[in-house]
Amino acid sequence: MGRNLSTEVAGKAAKSLGQFYVPSNGSITAKISGDILHTTLTSGMEKKELFMRIQNIDNIEVAESPIYALMGLGISIVLSGLGALAKNTTMGLFLLTLGIGLIVWSIVKKRRLMVVHSLRGVVPMYMNTSPEAYQQFAKKLMGMARQLNAPAQPQMQQRQNRQGTGGQMRAQSAG
Repeated sequence: MGRNLSTEVAGKAAKSLGQFYVPSNGSITAKISGDILHTTLTSGMEKKELFMRIQNIDNIEVAESPIYALMGLGISIVLSGLGALAKNTTMGLFLLTLGIGLIVWSIVKKRRLMVVHSLRGVVPMYMNTSPEAYQQFAKKLMGMARQLNAPAQPQMQQRQNRQGTGGQMRAQSAG
């Protein structure tokens, strides 16, 4: 199971709005297949597949942030509760408690996002499980990209240098 986590991750699909990512309906799966990142997006009756060369991946972003919509709603309810506190103590305390609860929940219940950036595309995905599995996946993917982008070592030239050096040493010892 640990091996599966490093070669495949799944999550909730996201869409890009400029530099922001918003959740969309559907699910997404990213799987390493050789030197290709195979991504499958399923949404309703639609199914999209993306095949991205791992060699073209520039970076991977793994981010956690509070849910700002809930935090904003909590702040506005707290402010309403402070206003209502003067007129109706019970209603004011209820609104304050509700607002503070929403703020705390928005901080605890974080939205976790992984985005794979390549030369020609972006694959955003909201995480379903703990970020550790996605971080492990991202490290494996970036390690493969680094390995695929490393300059090839000319093995023939290294062999010739070793043989040439050995032949010169034999000639010097014989002479």
